[in-house]
Amino acid sequence: MKVGKTITARRKYAGMLRRLAPNFSYCSCCGTPWRFVDGKSMDYEKGRGFFPLCEWCFYDPSVSFEDLVIYHSRDDDQHKFTEEQIEYVTNSLIKESEENDIIKVKYVEYLNIRREKQIDKIVK
Repeated sequence: MKVGKTITARRKYAGMLRRLAPNFSYCSCCGTPWRFVDGKSMDYEKGRGFFPLCEWCFYDPSVSFEDLVIYHSRDDDQHKFTEEQIEYVTNSLIKESEENDIIKVKYVEYLNIRREKQIDKIVK
């Protein structure tokens, strides 16, 4: 089955797809079951990771770097993240940005937003 390439398209059909794959968990961003998309795994400590996002959402330009950190370090029933694990996720994403231009653009945008907020604090 072909799945939409945009988050909006995947979200539109996610409910129907979940009914077709009732025993599958799904992407935290678009809701598409793992039966229809591949997860993008990210370590939260050495040798331990998980995949809350599908590859489509992970690389989608509308999902910010900060959102990637949040999705990959959000507490749920199976994971309770420590500050060290959140830092590990962030560093893993920074490393990914060195190897992937899409993530690099997200990281640069994230840095620019942080810089602007710091400047605003100083100016006010």
